[in-house]
Parts: sequence; structure tokens; C-alpha cells
Amino acid sequence: MSNDLVPITDEQAKAVQEVAKVVGQSIEAVSGFFSWCAEVVGDAPHDAFAWLIGDRWHHARIRNLYKIRERTEEILRQRSVKDRKPVSENIATPLLEAARQEDSPEIRELYAGLLAAAMDPARANAVRPEFIDAVKRFHPRDAVIMRTIYRNPGQLSPNSRDYFSGSLKSSSDATEVAFRNLERIGCVSMPSVPANSANWFLTAFGRELMAACSA
Repeated sequence: MSNDLVPITDEQAKAVQEVAKVVGQSIEAVSGFFSWCAEVVGDAPHDAFAWLIGDRWHHARIRNLYKIRERTEEILRQRSVKDRKPVSENIATPLLEAARQEDSPEIRELYAGLLAAAMDPARANAVRPEFIDAVKRFHPRDAVIMRTIYRNPGQLSPNSRDYFSGSLKSSSDATEVAFRNLERIGCVSMPSVPANSANWFLTAFGRELMAACSA
């Protein structure tokens, strides 16, 4: 993957300087950032510029996307992935579009995990377009709940609802709202046994989503 991008126009050169100010990085680092975006979305460099700094330009969005890029690269380094797979358009475009609008670190982590998986030849087939739509509907609390249950299946005491009410310092109602939202998305379900009514678990969809997101 190339890290060099030479601006084609004076406007693009100015854009690189502006983004460097926003994210506090060198001109060379930002040029590499634009190259990375262009390669992920599969567009020519000038198309990547237009996508990033066109009518929807906003400093916060650039910072969000820069953080996604840094975390994605970190995940790929941890996995020792050297040969990256081109990301299909139906994954790359909606994923980066959603990620650059996301201010929550918890949810950005999920997007970075999905993007890293999509770029990893060994895991790319695990990323489904529906996963992006699901994460877009997450509240930060939902993301914490999903990651915790995925990492600790059947180990939350006394039950998943009360565990999260305590660990997240939220009311039982707030925790219930989170679980109900995840249920609507298709990520969690409640056992049919009344005695276990407070013990939610991940569905097959939820497990596959978190497997794809996990670093």
C-alpha cells in the first residue's frame, strides 16, 4: 500500500495543509492519509479529496476518520497483515461514511475492527454490509454491552441486566432500553425460561458481528 500522494492541484495542496492543521500531523503523514482513503474506497486520489473535503467538509469528521485510520492500521499491524485486500465498494463506502460521523470511541472501535477485517484476506468474507447498518444504530452503551458479553459469554453475575446496571452506573431502565434496542437490531435475545428473563445473550448475528469487529 502506497503512502505517497502528490497533490494534483493547488486546491488539493491547500487541503493537505488544512488537514495537517486539523489533525496535528505533518504534510507527509496527511498525504499518506489521503492515499490510504483513496485506496480503501477504490477511487483515484482526486476523488478521495472530493469525498473528504467537498460540500460535507467538517473538521470533526476529518479527525474521526483519521482516528479510524490510525486504529485500523494498528489492528492490521497486530495481526501482521502485510498484503491488504481491496475493500469492496458496498463495504468501504458506507463504512467510512458512517465512521467519519461517529464521535463515540466505543463505536469507532467497532468500525475500525470491521475495516481491518475487510482489508485482511483471511477475514474479509466475515464482513457483511448488514453489520455496518447494525453498528450505525448502536448507542455507545450498546457497544460496551456487546463487546463485554462477547468476551465473557455466560459469565456475567448475577445476570447480564444487573451486571451492566452496576458496571455502567446506569439505571435498570437505561440498561433495559439498551438491550431492547440491541434486540430490535437482531444482536441479542432473551431466554424463553422465565427464571432467566434478565439474562440476555448474543444471537448468531450478534456473535458474527462481534467476531468481525474484534481486534
